[in-house]
Amino acid sequence: MLIDLLIVLYCIVLYGFVARSCPMTLALILCPYLSGDMTRLFQTLERLITTAQVRAAKIPKRVMLLVGGSGWLGQQIVSAFRQPYSDSNSSATPVSNSNSDSDSNSNNLLSSLPVYLSDTHDLHVPYLSTRPYFLPPHQCHHLDLSSPEQCEALIATLKPDIILNTAAMSSPAACQKHPTVAATINCPSPLLSAVHTHTPSALVLFTSTDLVYNGDSAPYAPTSPNDLPSLPPGNVYGATKLAGEQQICLLPHGLVFRLSNMVGGNFTFAAPKNGGMKFLSWVQQSLEARAMVSLKNDEYRSFVLSSDITTLLLNVCRLFIAGRLPPSHPCWAQRVYNAGGPYGLSRLDFARQVASAQKVALLVHTSPDTNTNTSDTNTDPAVTAVTRDVWQVVAMSSLDMARAAAEKEATSDTRPDLDTDQKQSRRLLALQATLPPQDVTMDSSLTEAHFQFSFSSIESGMASCLCKI
Repeated sequence: MLIDLLIVLYCIVLYGFVARSCPMTLALILCPYLSGDMTRLFQTLERLITTAQVRAAKIPKRVMLLVGGSGWLGQQIVSAFRQPYSDSNSSATPVSNSNSDSDSNSNNLLSSLPVYLSDTHDLHVPYLSTRPYFLPPHQCHHLDLSSPEQCEALIATLKPDIILNTAAMSSPAACQKHPTVAATINCPSPLLSAVHTHTPSALVLFTSTDLVYNGDSAPYAPTSPNDLPSLPPGNVYGATKLAGEQQICLLPHGLVFRLSNMVGGNFTFAAPKNGGMKFLSWVQQSLEARAMVSLKNDEYRSFVLSSDITTLLLNVCRLFIAGRLPPSHPCWAQRVYNAGGPYGLSRLDFARQVASAQKVALLVHTSPDTNTNTSDTNTDPAVTAVTRDVWQVVAMSSLDMARAAAEKEATSDTRPDLDTDQKQSRRLLALQATLPPQDVTMDSSLTEAHFQFSFSSIESGMASCLCKI
């Protein structure tokens, strides 16, 4: 009992020194203590001691560069960067306490996972048009990714130790329409060339997409970008990201994470101009309005929580900082990782989970004619027992949705040189060229094994995501 009391007193004193203004750090200490998890408590104490030593030693901060920090995922990373480390879905174990790129003093102090990345690194975010208001001006830098001169100047000045590249033109239709812009953003060659020249030892994390897979043989294990089958010409998004992957794999410490369709709340700080609406927000709004919308039932992706992606990327950074990703670590042979949820879902399946989380029955039609072809696909007894509220939707294939869109656009096309059928045929061909692969479900078990991480199911995080909309 006396020992327990001394531990609690020690925790309180350490808390006061390390994070006087952050109650979350106190929670990190008290939660494992109150639950009797002494192993986790001592691991937390080790990290707090490291943080206290780093602050007391006043070691110069290193630089982390977040490309794409103004975007939806980037804003979540900025927010998480300021939060204390939590091992709720990570059980990373030490591999090595040495890092050949760090001086011995810094290395000794950083041999444990830092509680706050902001204690060891300053976060810098480049932008093209509007400076992010959620960071100090000196940490924001104007950057045109197509300019070798600007990329060279930024990297030469900052010499970042860690680079997270989450920037993307992710709309397949936009990439098809503007392939040059897509290539500039999705494969930032000038930036990567500058990294290779000025800071080759930096850790570079690159977020790619599951649409680099052609959809013929799911579930996909992570494969080298050089070993993937060729993509259809219409998949400019996948092709440009694949080109970016190939360049990342040439860097000494480059890692690629192929992300599936991410699920989360609204923008953490503010949506940029033309930021668009995330799929979950659109589904939620459609449900609230009881709008009869069409949902694809033949495209499958490993929907993943954006909070899982944020935690994974920052935990990889922490492992690198602590010297736990030495040259012998298997990640440097693997290089490419999948980052998706435990199983594949169609957009109709996803809508079913949103409806179930809100105790709404989902009535699925196979035709916009609501008098025929209906089936109640929500069989959750908890839903049917609580409410008779119903949301009606239409299940359609990707091709049928393309035909419907082509027909609608042909009707509104006023050009006199073509008849309606010709307009519809041409538009359908254009839309078919941008249809994504049908099944790009991924196997992310290797990611979990190499980084001691566990991806959550969409059901487990749905309520939390809906609260953020």
